[in-house]
Amino acid sequence: MTQWRDLGIIVFTVAGTAFMIFVVVIMYSTYTRVRRILREIETTATIFRQVSSFAVDEVIKPFASISAIIQGFKEGMNGLSGMSSGRKGDE
Repeated sequence: MTQWRDLGIIVFTVAGTAFMIFVVVIMYSTYTRVRRILREIETTATIFRQVSSFAVDEVIKPFASISAIIQGFKEGMNGLSGMSSGRKGDE
């Protein structure tokens, strides 16, 4: 009877050790995959940051400057047309 008990202890110890090794291998595999995915996400974020910075510097800022010039021109024209027509509310 003690032989069967000893055999059961040995079998469960070996099975438990094998299971722990399996869990460690799965965890390491998952860790390496997640780390690789995080590096790719970081690379993508860096590229996106560079593209958005380029878009702001090369597209949006010039349009904002042009818009300000056009707005100033319109205000100037409105001022001149108000002076030439002699607005009645400014007297």
